[in-house]
Amino acid sequence: MYDISGSDSSLCEMKSWSDQNEEEKVTSICQNVKQYFVFTEEELNVFEAHVDDIVRNAESGAYKNSTVDRTPLRNKYFFGEGYTYGSQMQEKGPGMERLYPIGSVDPIPSWIQEILIKPLIKANVIPENFVNSIAINDYQPGGCIVSHIDPPHIFDRPIVSLSLFSDSALCFGCKFYFKPIRCSKPVLKLDLPRGVVTTLSDFAANEITHCVRPQDVQSRRAVIVLRRVLPFAPRLSESNTSLVNTTINSYSDPLRILDQLSGRLFMKFYKTYSKNYKHKTTFGGVLKHYCIKKNTPKSYSD
Repeated sequence: MYDISGSDSSLCEMKSWSDQNEEEKVTSICQNVKQYFVFTEEELNVFEAHVDDIVRNAESGAYKNSTVDRTPLRNKYFFGEGYTYGSQMQEKGPGMERLYPIGSVDPIPSWIQEILIKPLIKANVIPENFVNSIAINDYQPGGCIVSHIDPPHIFDRPIVSLSLFSDSALCFGCKFYFKPIRCSKPVLKLDLPRGVVTTLSDFAANEITHCVRPQDVQSRRAVIVLRRVLPFAPRLSESNTSLVNTTINSYSDPLRILDQLSGRLFMKFYKTYSKNYKHKTTFGGVLKHYCIKKNTPKSYSD
């Protein structure tokens, strides 16, 4: 395994900064991005063959409806867990993303467990039993994914990805414009050569958006995103029309839930849910009640 993080071969492309704040952002991003070369050329070829198999299976109708999400130049395949985002969301805005009902998407394929996840555990890129959600994004030339932050109320950190088929780039801090599609200059451009494993945490995952620009997808590419869905993440009901009302009675010890959160990530979660669910028996109310009324330790609210 070759870890390029923090070395002279770092794939971070520094931009000229207009002020000190931009320089601080770049530093914070680079401190919270790690990149590794874990897999051989032969192993990458195997991964790519499996992705092609997934595309063929989807075209033949072999998967559940919620497993496959098609857009003009980028198709997404969910395994283990899937969630609403973008135009699928009934209520718009950060914090409104929802997991699909349990069983709505196909399970994680065995090959991902055996030849992708296990080697990453062995290489100390991820801990054991971390990954329970896979998303595969398959881009055609000119495809993109607009600026976003992976929902912190849905996914734990780090966010882990493997780039396949061709080289590309991940850009931080862009603003997208449409008709025609274009985007502003990034705060930082991170090269994603074929075969690189990238992890995002802390500032890079929570405090600044990331995207893939159309101009950075010159030929077909795919990315396998490995994430951990949080145990308390909100989920749609079976009808996909209403939220499962998670109450305090669902948990024998609500403080156990708080123990899984810390610092700014907790505050993002708390602020979002305290706005949307004020009643004390709902999950946002549980967080508000225990954080404010029960004098939650400072580590949860600094």
